[in-house]
Amino acid sequence: MFRHACHGLLALAIVAISFAYSNAEETGPKPANITLHYFNVPWSGRDAPVRWVLAYGAGESWTFHGVERAQWADLKSTTPFGQLPYIEIDGKPLGQTYAILRYLAKQYGLSGQDDWENAQIDAVAEYIRDAGQGYAAYAYARMSQDEGAMKKAGDEYANVTIQPFLAKLERLLQDNKAGHDFLVGSKPSWADILLTTQVDRALKLKADLLQSYPLLKAHTDRIHNLKGIKEWIAKHPPSLALKTPFGQLPYIEVSGHPVALAQTYAIARYLARQYGLAGRDAWEEAHVDALADYTADAGQGYSACIQEYMAKDDNNSAAMAVEFCTFISIRPFLEVFERTLRENKHGPTYLVGCRPTWADLAVTILLDRSLNTRKTLLHPYPLLKDFRERIRKLTGIKEWLAQRPTTPF
Repeated sequence: MFRHACHGLLALAIVAISFAYSNAEETGPKPANITLHYFNVPWSGRDAPVRWVLAYGAGESWTFHGVERAQWADLKSTTPFGQLPYIEIDGKPLGQTYAILRYLAKQYGLSGQDDWENAQIDAVAEYIRDAGQGYAAYAYARMSQDEGAMKKAGDEYANVTIQPFLAKLERLLQDNKAGHDFLVGSKPSWADILLTTQVDRALKLKADLLQSYPLLKAHTDRIHNLKGIKEWIAKHPPSLALKTPFGQLPYIEVSGHPVALAQTYAIARYLARQYGLAGRDAWEEAHVDALADYTADAGQGYSACIQEYMAKDDNNSAAMAVEFCTFISIRPFLEVFERTLRENKHGPTYLVGCRPTWADLAVTILLDRSLNTRKTLLHPYPLLKDFRERIRKLTGIKEWLAQRPTTPF
């Protein structure tokens, strides 16, 4: 059934295949009381696509709580992961932008028609996130009010960094068999909204950005004119606005589907839905997504440490530096994972709910990688230590670990 193109980065997806739990869908009333929390800044940030999805689905029936920078130090510990944005649904908090978008999309008809279409949407959204990473240098320069650095970073992003992504997304619209109107399928999805918010901010750096991409230009105009979003923009004008699917590995091919699926987390999420590792309902699934995305954040620090190791000539001193770097970068995340296990009302067996999810697998893989550089990493975290051992002994995973290839990291 499944044919993978790269075994190394697909570990998370491969272990997911070993499970077979039922996966229930939630159907119920739309969220009633919604509050979006984000910094009170005069430009569009990571909250922009969330605002647009709310405008599309909820109109004006939601509240924005602007956080002042001076308040942040006191408020940080009260947020789900010490980060913004997050939303509250009827008083229940949910963090991580993509988990928020995915949950709201299910409520407002911005998801796919089936699991495969949802997986394609996830893959495109992850690719859009990749496209936006180069924008960070410009954002930091803007916050520091360094005009010279802003111009240099802005020109680099608009003229160089984002161009290959735009070309790939243009082709994605061209190849959509349901028509060229949307990225996936025949109706708008949260990935279309996400892309348009990123294109808008890039257009502020280069007004003719889409001159060579007519389908993307038409797509941007189309999303701008969706009901709810059109009204939102009128009231809040944007202040910034091959064979492999994206020319990257890993990807998988699934029989019965003519298009391959890329992006590790999109692959893992799709497989998790097939094998009961996604959560028992939409809210639980959203928390699984949030923890998985948080794990990806934690992994970025580890990757930076490994890059430092690879750049050193002196292996002994480099290894010591990486051990310290890993401990410093990952410790805040370990504390959150430990607390999440402790506060799980079903007991500290799993991170979410009463059965394993793909977030448990993602965290365990991160812990395994990090323990390669610091063997005593989990000594202060007894729940996390027991949790890792439990996940590694699950049927299917235990057998995979016994036979998987050995790699340096």
